Amino acid sequence: MINVCPFCGKSLAEALVSAGLSACLNCNRIIESSLYNRLLSAGWEARRGNQDLSRLKHDQKLSEAEAILVLAFVVEHGFSHDDFKNALKNLGIKSE
Repeated sequence: MINVCPFCGKSLAEALVSAGLSACLNCNRIIESSLYNRLLSAGWEARRGNQDLSRLKHDQKLSEAEAILVLAFVVEHGFSHDDFKNALKNLGIKSE
């Protein structure tokens, strides 16, 4: 589930619940439900205070490993949005 734009961090008018496309009214970018975009969106949520593992998993519909990855990079290591994007690419999670 994507509640927050993975590109600019603004809340979406309507959450992207399953596979598909949405658009951000703030930055006018098209959002697909890829793993890369789900993780970036979860990163914005973690920066906003959603830092509990079980809550992040439930709210963002992430696996435990995905939620741990987000919390480790964003919360524990304080990665910025750009740093987190680069880390995901280095891990082989691409923005396709």
